[in-house]
Amino acid sequence: MIRRHLIGYARIERRRDRRRTTELSARIGDQAATIVDISLGGLRMASLVVRPSHAQSYKLGQQHRILLDVPSYGVLELTAVVARVDAAQKFVGLRFVDLDLASYRVIERLAIGRPVTPLP
Repeated sequence: MIRRHLIGYARIERRRDRRRTTELSARIGDQAATIVDISLGGLRMASLVVRPSHAQSYKLGQQHRILLDVPSYGVLELTAVVARVDAAQKFVGLRFVDLDLASYRVIERLAIGRPVTPLP
């Protein structure tokens, strides 16, 4: 039996879906945000004001409506639940809830890096 020695470590990925780095504009409530990455399961938004004293601080499990501006497609309205909040890095991770088929297909194309075209 051959033994292998590992130098360093490998981070164990616990996510179900692969993430794709992107830079899309969005609105969560009345606040503008930038989407940093997206997958079939959810997305990570940056450029948010994440302060405990702020009236609209983000709490785990809280549901939000997101308006995602997809180039060459238009605005996509999604519902998502807060899955992670990082106040130090000012980002919020959200998990999609009840995606309809059209929204799923747009998210799927974004996640695999294919162009998104308007549905007929």
